[in-house]
Amino acid sequence: MVSFQPERFLCNKTKRVTIATGNWGCGVYNGDVKLKTLIQIIAASESERNLIYFTYNDRRLKNEFDQVKALLETCQQPFTVGQLYRLLLRYANEKHNENKSIDLVVMISEFILNMDQNF
Repeated sequence: MVSFQPERFLCNKTKRVTIATGNWGCGVYNGDVKLKTLIQIIAASESERNLIYFTYNDRRLKNEFDQVKALLETCQQPFTVGQLYRLLLRYANEKHNENKSIDLVVMISEFILNMDQNF
């Protein structure tokens, strides 16, 4: 999140410079692309910065996050960064407990759909 903080010479309250980013820690470090993407989305949101995310021709990742974005935009109830963070913690917990088949985008989609049904 520190790297997404507004640079005092580039940004002010009326002008925020957009962040262009990609799959940090997902190359030789073999990080979880979906997890790293959401961490950056959270950091950009909390820093009040727009984000352009380059998926490096990973059409599946782009499509999945386009679906999540569409769900968030049509959500009847506001979805907060705190809720997303808690979902990330749950995902990490389940992943750690040997549930390798769990999918982060599916988990978020199900949460949003259930949230709307209970609204």
